[in-house]
Amino acid sequence: MIPEAEYLVSEYMGWDDTNPEAEIPLLHQFDLNDASLVVAKLVTDDDWINFFEVSLRYYLFSANCDQLALFTAWFLDPKSFFAAVAMWLKTERRNEDEYV
Repeated sequence: MIPEAEYLVSEYMGWDDTNPEAEIPLLHQFDLNDASLVVAKLVTDDDWINFFEVSLRYYLFSANCDQLALFTAWFLDPKSFFAAVAMWLKTERRNEDEYV
């Protein structure tokens, strides 16, 4: 996972305040255990449906793929999942800035 994605996910979860441009990357290795914690927070914050829809649209358009089974396999890979979370967080921030 790229440092920016690590930073965005960590910031969302309140795990770390590391600067994404720092020379020393995060030492935390994201895995499926972390993914379940992120999913729990998304559900608790009522963000799950929006996150899932944005991720599905992103995958279908970027992969030029119309097979939902392939999306499921992609989505359950930790690297893909956290990349989707980071992409969604960037999208949400951009949308929030439009309404300010």
